[in-house]
Amino acid sequence: MFRRGAALLASVLLLLLAAAPACRAAAPNEQIGIGSVLEIRVVTPTGLRQNQIVRVDGLGFITHALAGKVRIMELTPSQAESILERLIINNGVPEPTVRVFVLETGLPVAQVKPTFRSDGALRKTGMYEIRGPTNLRQPVEAAGGLTSRSEDRLVRIKRKGTTSKSVRLSSDGDFAVRAGDEIVVLGESFR
Repeated sequence: MFRRGAALLASVLLLLLAAAPACRAAAPNEQIGIGSVLEIRVVTPTGLRQNQIVRVDGLGFITHALAGKVRIMELTPSQAESILERLIINNGVPEPTVRVFVLETGLPVAQVKPTFRSDGALRKTGMYEIRGPTNLRQPVEAAGGLTSRSEDRLVRIKRKGTTSKSVRLSSDGDFAVRAGDEIVVLGESFR
């Protein structure tokens, strides 16, 4: 009887291990990067158990069911655990214990530079890095300005996942530019 019970227990443990995602212990100082896949386990003394697998988005955020939207990029797993615990407590869950496991390593922040591409009636076309919040006038200046003095240029902005948008540089210069945008300043012949 004992052997049958031990064999059954061993079988159940093997099934549980096979069904669990392969977690790896992150190095103590390893930072979470863009595209990292994390397993977040939350347990409370009241019996709440919640496991969620998330991917860090291109801006360094995750969305967790109990904590909400959280910027987690550049944190170590232990730092992320502390922040998530605080947010979960703030959302009314008492005494959570949070564990963060790295399932897939993402890109370190130093390797991911938000850029936009400029083309058209500009002095210097090409790829430019975005540093902080950027409006439409800043990329035009970064590209050396317009090829002629006309400020009333039509600018086409191509954003991934959406259709192109055309705006006037003179009236819409405060239009927010995002990483990955393609900015084409149309020449005077396109007016």
